[in-house]
Amino acid sequence: MDVALHQDILSAQNTPASRARPLPLRRWLAYTTAVIVVVGLCHAALRYAIAHAGLKFGAVSETVAPLYAYVRPHLKGWLFVPLAWLALYAVLLRRSGFLSRWPVRRFVPALYGCSLMTAATVAILDGGPERVAAPYTRLDLEYAGAVPLVGDPVRFVARFPEIAHTLPMHAQNHPPVAVLLLWAVARLTGGGPERLAWFTVAVAAGTAPLAYAAARAAACGQELTARLAAVLFTVLPSAVLFSATSMDGVFAVFLGGAFAPAILCRSQGARAAAAAGFSAGLGLLMTYSAVWVGLWFALYVLLERKRFDWPAVRLLLSFAVAFLTPTMLLATVGYRPVDTFLACLSAHHRIMAGTAHDEPLRWAGLALGNLSAFAIGCGLAVAGCWLWGLAERTGHQRPLWLATAGTILIAAAAPVYTLEVERIWLFLLVPVVACVAELLARLPGEHSQYLWRTMVWLSVAQTLTMEILLETYW
Repeated sequence: MDVALHQDILSAQNTPASRARPLPLRRWLAYTTAVIVVVGLCHAALRYAIAHAGLKFGAVSETVAPLYAYVRPHLKGWLFVPLAWLALYAVLLRRSGFLSRWPVRRFVPALYGCSLMTAATVAILDGGPERVAAPYTRLDLEYAGAVPLVGDPVRFVARFPEIAHTLPMHAQNHPPVAVLLLWAVARLTGGGPERLAWFTVAVAAGTAPLAYAAARAAACGQELTARLAAVLFTVLPSAVLFSATSMDGVFAVFLGGAFAPAILCRSQGARAAAAAGFSAGLGLLMTYSAVWVGLWFALYVLLERKRFDWPAVRLLLSFAVAFLTPTMLLATVGYRPVDTFLACLSAHHRIMAGTAHDEPLRWAGLALGNLSAFAIGCGLAVAGCWLWGLAERTGHQRPLWLATAGTILIAAAAPVYTLEVERIWLFLLVPVVACVAELLARLPGEHSQYLWRTMVWLSVAQTLTMEILLETYW
């Protein structure tokens, strides 16, 4: 057993009852209630604006705005599959030593497998295994529809600005490597929506070990706390519902992978900053949402250093150079990053016509709606915990909390997204879970585990309820 894990367990088990403070559920419950009230008020305001003021925000139905979904209850026999898996998962957590005795080299692949099984079995609930591939059968909208159009990949990358408008909708306003990735998988596996969909699910499940790494860095190596946070990540609504099947789950692996080395740059310096930048830079080849990782890193470094000095500049330069390196490497085979960005931006404006940030009321509605949608995607219980920790900010990772909050607020206010960020911002769950890990590390052992169990069960209940009552595009 790892020494750090052994010390964590002894600390959790040997907290004297006479010294134990009251469980922090009262404060957590107050903040969670506040989140639910605000989300409810936002929903009521958006529904009124859509139904009575005629404003469009990108939501497909005002009934469940700000979520991009329809109300279509579908309680079917396939429900036994996720329930059976979740029961087995609970047994694994309680009795196998998964959290307490397994070494890291065994825990990490097991965590990946649990994340994969959770996402896959919940997706099957919709009507069987074939439902996992359903999003990839919409060839006029999805990246998979552009795979037959690739031909020569080098030529495809070089001519992307000219041909972007002829591609399926989602491929038009994203860099070309997302399509090339599916093209490569199709060449290796023979293609077909089913193979591409299961590849997406398998890759997206890799975000869970990355969340574990970020949580461990935020909790200063407290192994048990990091494992609790990672398991919590595997049952969060957005992590489950959009890992199967959305390419944003694939993007989240590269973007989410940047946060652990970024947090460690306070102790490991420029090398960790470069690792974070390179991971985010790979994501930049697939989605422009990678810029929010750069913003998060800049805020984190400046808040950590508390001044703009040479060490801060060195970290920022290391990140920036590594961030741009994948783009520059691709440029050697004809990729034109500026022309590609302008073509994607033009497609974005064309696709989002009627839901753009062209009116103050709609801008405000989109900003508040996206914050609410992200809170729902985090899980209302976890959003309440995160808000509680943000309000206190007493730990050593204060820059982590403020950088995460600042990035989410700026991204919500930016004139970019309509109402569908519960999927697009999947990668931002990683720093949120890292913050929660830091908060759990500050609580007495028995208290943190009690709060963790409460959040896990409430997140599972919310995830299943959303999957049963709502039908999302993905």
